[in-house]
Amino acid sequence: VDGNGTWVSISDSLVPFGTLGSTALMCVESIAVDPSTANRLYMAVGNPQVPSSPRGIYVSDNAGTDWSFVDTSDTFVIQGNHGSSRAKGERLAVDPNDPNTFWYGSTKSGLKKFVKSGGVWSSTQISSSSVPYGATNTGVTFVVCDPNGGNTILYAGVYDDTDGGVYKSTNGGTTWSKVAGDALKEPRRAQISSNGTLYVTGGTDGVAKLVRNGTLSLMSALPSTTTNPARSVNYHGVAVDPNDASGNTVYVAEANNKDRNSIILRSDDGGVTWANQLSINQDREEPDGSKSLTGYWFGSTASLMVNPANSDELWLSDFFGVIRTNNAQDIGTSPGAVWKTLQNGQEETVVLDLKSPPSGGNLLTGLADVGGYLDRKSTV
Repeated sequence: VDGNGTWVSISDSLVPFGTLGSTALMCVESIAVDPSTANRLYMAVGNPQVPSSPRGIYVSDNAGTDWSFVDTSDTFVIQGNHGSSRAKGERLAVDPNDPNTFWYGSTKSGLKKFVKSGGVWSSTQISSSSVPYGATNTGVTFVVCDPNGGNTILYAGVYDDTDGGVYKSTNGGTTWSKVAGDALKEPRRAQISSNGTLYVTGGTDGVAKLVRNGTLSLMSALPSTTTNPARSVNYHGVAVDPNDASGNTVYVAEANNKDRNSIILRSDDGGVTWANQLSINQDREEPDGSKSLTGYWFGSTASLMVNPANSDELWLSDFFGVIRTNNAQDIGTSPGAVWKTLQNGQEETVVLDLKSPPSGGNLLTGLADVGGYLDRKSTV
């Protein structure tokens, strides 16, 4: 997004215009930026519900202007728009100490390592005896790399009632072991702080903290239930402040709930204490102050991100799009952080119905998720 809040698509050029089944590539399962190579990024895209459609992992070396396919002569399912699994991640991660290596955690076929040598990509399947495949259609929910002073530590989240948890490798993925400590069978998302501490959300099980070379510890200061109305808190989004050298500034957010009263929390002390902000009791607004036509605040929060150039700028994605606050430091205070939607040029309209009455010249549309529109000027 530029300074005026206008979005520019970087996926339209994945394949030539008119490619059969290319609508499946609008389903982005994961995206990763190479931290050591400027303008290089990866996307895992695909939708198995579109038969014989293109899918796979693509790489761009010019910030998304042009793309090439990471051809591994391999087969695996990418489910960019599959139920609740689509909000977990990130499933792609680039080794910060080796730009020719990246990792991908799949929904059905476990963990894969991709290596580029002589300009050619190849993949290695990590054995399920090392990193379990996890529950079908959810699988390996995230991969996170800790730079660790040049010696990468790898973490993979496995979502499973039996084998679920956080798995770790300190030798480039040759061997893996499940991290000891508190149980977290259904990890959703994770981020690593500047001091190597990993923060992991686990739905209604809570949020766990993993100090480098330590064990997994659930943070007891976080609320597990709310009283107005009474319900369990389902933790999903997580973000750390990359500018905080202490690694202690962290945010977590609740996934969607039926009462539309989700919470976002901030900690400045590594999870010892938390400040809490409920959903905002006001209309959703665009950056120019105009009212958003549809949606509500924090609807099924998926991911959180702190701007590396501005610690007070926190971004949030949900199923209505992207929102942002420029005063994240005020979360939990009164009146709290001010949020704005950022949807200019990034509308999602899944048209399910069209009607035109016999007279009057009005066209009515029915759209998934965001209602519909009445075109009073139409002559259709």
